[in-house]
This record gives sequence, structure tokens and C-alpha cells, in this order.
Amino acid sequence: MALQEPENERRLKLDIGGQRAFEGIGRISAVGFLVHRKNAILLSGQTQTVNGLLMELYANRDQRQYGVELEARSDFLHKNADVFFNAMAMRSQDAQNGGMMRNREQPQIILSGGIMAEKSGWEMNVFGKRVSGYESARFVAGGQPPQPLGNFLVINGSVGRRFDRGMRVYLDVQNLTNRAFSTVVGYPDYGRRWTIGMSQKLK
Repeated sequence: MALQEPENERRLKLDIGGQRAFEGIGRISAVGFLVHRKNAILLSGQTQTVNGLLMELYANRDQRQYGVELEARSDFLHKNADVFFNAMAMRSQDAQNGGMMRNREQPQIILSGGIMAEKSGWEMNVFGKRVSGYESARFVAGGQPPQPLGNFLVINGSVGRRFDRGMRVYLDVQNLTNRAFSTVVGYPDYGRRWTIGMSQKLK
């Protein structure tokens, strides 16, 4: 196979939005976005051995993503807690069969939110994230179809206590619901993980 260097990629990116603040309550924002990639440099799905090394090959293919992102964030509630929520809806397309078709390698919906609270030296944080399903052929054995990824809700939390002289003890829990999921083929999440630790801030 004769190798050719990919053409230069040209990228157009546009963001437009606004934000509204509510005194003593918080703020909300909305942003619309568009990214158009002409001759985007992407993995082609083909490989070739060059000087004894297996190389993944790249190719040019037009891509386009557009959507909206919404965010709401509170001021400190009763001076002790901060709450936030973020939602992104995106349509991702690439050039297929002479037209622009849905790119199934990108999630369409990502939701995240959480609460951060602090009082009398105690800290508590809870964060959640929901990602819609997508698929990928990267790292898939030859001849196998693209594998499903995403489609998960993960919740992480932590509790900590601060003491004088910069000492802190904490308990972190990752993937509280013990949900099995992957964001890259061959690299699954490890499930629920507990971490107990102590940190000391040096002056």
C-alpha cells in the first residue's frame, strides 16, 4: 500500500451564549456551539507494518458537531453548600457514503451534577455523571465490529475532616453504585473503589 500524507485540516469553531446571575441564589448559563472540521485527520481503521512496526493509518474525513450546553450553579447555600448541574446535548456527524451521517463514536447526551458542602471542619462532596451510549472500533481485534461504550451513570463521593495545622483525613468512594462500564475498548472501569487517607499541608 502506497502511503500518502493526510491533507491539512481546517477547523471552524463557533460558540455563542449568555449567563444570568441571581443575587444570593446563583447563576445559569446557556451556550450553543458548532465545530466544523474540513479534512479532519482521523484514524482510518487500517494498519500497515512499516520497518517491522505495526502502524495505525490516518485519513481525512469531514466532521461536524453542534449542540447546546446548559449549566446552573448555586451560591453557597446558607454559606455551607454549593450545588451545580450541567447538561450537554450534541449532534455529531461525519462524511459517509457521500453525505453527513451520525457519528456513533461520540455520545449525544452528557449530564453531570453534584453538591459540595463544608461546615465546622467537615467536608462532603457528591458528584454524578450520566453519559449516553456510543461505540468505537479502536483497540478492537481485527474483523470485529465496533463495541458499545458509555451508557452509564456513575456516582462518586467523599467525606473529610480538617484539623489544625493543615491536617486532613478523608474517605473517598469511586463508582458508588458499582456500575460496570467502559469509555475505551479494553479498559473497563474497576468498579467501586474505597480510599482512606490522610494529608498534611506543610508550611
